[in-house]
Amino acid sequence: MTEQDLIDNGFKRIMVPHEESNNGFDYHFYSKEITRGLTLISTDSTCVEDDKWSIVSWDLADLLIETVEDLKLLETAIKKVTNV
Repeated sequence: MTEQDLIDNGFKRIMVPHEESNNGFDYHFYSKEITRGLTLISTDSTCVEDDKWSIVSWDLADLLIETVEDLKLLETAIKKVTNV
């Protein structure tokens, strides 16, 4: 999935300046709350090669989404079983 795919699907860009991370460089990642208790986050910009971004979640340790199609499947399933 590309950075533009994340933007097109409602992910918010989160900037992390080097002053905050103390690692000597700025970076960014993307975040989107799907429903209360489930937030998706992208890999950070320092780990991206060839504009291929992945999505994980701190809430679901084994979750890994690498395609827009899989993201849409998850969002559809969440909407079906919740009142979102």
